[in-house]
Amino acid sequence: MKSILIVTEAFDVGGLETHIKGEIISLTHAGCRVHLATGLRFNSLLLPQEVASVTNNFSLGPEATLADFINSVDGLRRLIREHAIKYVHAHPFTSVLPSLIAAELEGVPFALTLHGPASLGNYYGPLYDFIFTSVVLPNAGLVVAVSREVAELASPYLKKGEALILPNGVDVSAFAPVSTSAESDKRWLVVSRLDSFKVVGIADFIRKAKLAGLPGVLLVGDGSAKEELQQRLNRDGITDFVEFHGMSVDVPRLMQAAGGVAGMGRVVLEGLASRKPVCLIGYDGVKGVIDQKLLAVASQANFSGRNLKNIDSKSFCKQLAHLSKFKFTTLYKTVEKRFLEPSLWESFFENLKK
Repeated sequence: MKSILIVTEAFDVGGLETHIKGEIISLTHAGCRVHLATGLRFNSLLLPQEVASVTNNFSLGPEATLADFINSVDGLRRLIREHAIKYVHAHPFTSVLPSLIAAELEGVPFALTLHGPASLGNYYGPLYDFIFTSVVLPNAGLVVAVSREVAELASPYLKKGEALILPNGVDVSAFAPVSTSAESDKRWLVVSRLDSFKVVGIADFIRKAKLAGLPGVLLVGDGSAKEELQQRLNRDGITDFVEFHGMSVDVPRLMQAAGGVAGMGRVVLEGLASRKPVCLIGYDGVKGVIDQKLLAVASQANFSGRNLKNIDSKSFCKQLAHLSKFKFTTLYKTVEKRFLEPSLWESFFENLKK
């Protein structure tokens, strides 16, 4: 049985953690033993029971000292030997360099996943950017990009061909309707981490949803910018239109109950897998209700909304008024064909073995 070590700077609650959760479950079901090593910022809420072991005492953040860095490399090397690790798979950010060094010293193949443009730099300063693009990327055995956009950004730094494009996937069975008698909530569900980058787009959606006459918004998620979002809504006089639900592991049930789903990234796929109308929220505003054309275009940038124009309130209202024309069954079949989580991780593992 092959053993894989996943290393990530932090494991909290968000899209990256959901991505890793899917990796652990899918690769375990494919016959692998999957171990997880993380930095000190750790939350077990999204940790699946399939994980073989968890080590969350590494100092992998930007505050790590040189001694911390050396200890992390040594600790990762011990895990590789202890669990007979055959492959190391690193996720951003500052976890990638100690992971690469540990893998090289132990003679184990090293893979790296880039989750967005931020994974390539402009995050921890010029020194980090230089090390990442000049040392890590050229020496990784396998570089995975979650979208065409990220693959093109990474291509100048790769020595071993193009990055493998492996989009975020979704476990469609987890979001399938359980019964026709499921509880119903006509409000739209927004699922998002509340950070300073995302609250602008979320606030824009809530304003447009209010103007469009939707019955309300249920917001699932938390983060450092929650107060900023509340202040924006208070200035617009629409605070009562939104219920802040907080973090939840019950998103599939909430999606089934909702009148529609709004968000970015894998939330788009989860909403479509739930057979619900889905609105793409970008960092700077609302991009529109997902149809086949928008699904294809938005997937190029991992459903982030980058490079897409915002729509105005009139256009949003018009789209909502014609939801019957959106072929949700066809959209679901597209998700099932192109973004099925087990199939994507099977492709990853086949490339990893090469």
